[in-house]
Amino acid sequence: MTAPVPAAAPMNILVIRLDFLGDMICTTPLLAALRREYPEARLCVLATRYNRVALAGNTDVDEIFTYVYSRQPERNERPGKLRALWDRLCLVRRLRKERFDLVVIPNGGRNQGSITFAHQLGARRIVFRDRETEFDDRNPEHVASRTIEHEALSGFRLLDLPPERHGPLHLKLVADPARLAAQSWSPGPPVVGLFVTARDPARIWPTAHWATLARALAETGGAAEGGPLRVAILWSPGRPDQPFIRGDDAQADTLRQALAGLPNVHFVPTPTVDDLIAVAANLDLAVTPDGAPVHICAALDRPVVALFENRREKTGRWYPLGVPQRLVTATAEAGGTSVGDIAPEAVLAAVQALLQESVRKRAAGRAAATAPS
Repeated sequence: MTAPVPAAAPMNILVIRLDFLGDMICTTPLLAALRREYPEARLCVLATRYNRVALAGNTDVDEIFTYVYSRQPERNERPGKLRALWDRLCLVRRLRKERFDLVVIPNGGRNQGSITFAHQLGARRIVFRDRETEFDDRNPEHVASRTIEHEALSGFRLLDLPPERHGPLHLKLVADPARLAAQSWSPGPPVVGLFVTARDPARIWPTAHWATLARALAETGGAAEGGPLRVAILWSPGRPDQPFIRGDDAQADTLRQALAGLPNVHFVPTPTVDDLIAVAANLDLAVTPDGAPVHICAALDRPVVALFENRREKTGRWYPLGVPQRLVTATAEAGGTSVGDIAPEAVLAAVQALLQESVRKRAAGRAAATAPS
């Protein structure tokens, strides 16, 4: 149920977000709004071992707790079933001692695991999506009759916080300064990053399409630039069956062979999320299938060409918030709805249009900043 927020301002708040990295990034506007609404409150987040990196350096949050999986102990920092049971018990006891006034589960969909765990914490109020207010994009009735809006707004609706009171909403990430410097590029043509790794089969773009796009950008560039661009091929190293993030070494090797001899094409592995964030922060434009890189780039104020399934429940909830963007989906003429059905020519056209809109504007801003007064 969606329990009402207490009349008195809550002084101890816990936000629970136990799903993917992009989902946590989409929660950062809510965290910023809660900090502004309740500046004296203690604001904590319960995150997973994987998605908590999205909150590194986030000054809106006072403390981050790491969730412990009892049924999937391999996902914990300390492996082992018995250790997981003990660590989970310790976590519950620790959180109960906090005596939270308010626990918020901001997911647009109903997350039963988070709800069950929240009820063990002894909080005064727990706010979450119930059967009448959840949005499940796998449910045709929800898609047909319920409001589709960006996932970042879900927590605002639960708490009756008018998002317009907090100005234009922006996602937030803080890149590690050392990694940011290590991943910087020398002066030269704009850098377009191609995020070739995708977790969901419906979001995988064929390797041959990536090669076609990379070659076109490296050889002739964007129409607005009048010359070749630098292209960064970005992928998660490792095997395809590894946990958390699907490894893509095989695809990277295939692309190396297909793009051999092109000096403007660079291969940049991203072994950790911190590396991925630092690389994204140094791009001029990103091309990526629907997934965490969409929201990472948006949070870092990078223009994004995002490849989506042709489903409005996807494009309406997970588009890159607050940045120049182009969403590319398969057309009806292509005979499919998955990312794999998108033609390379459509993506190239979107990159060229966004370069004209975004990269030149950014270059003008840089010139103005360095011009003598």
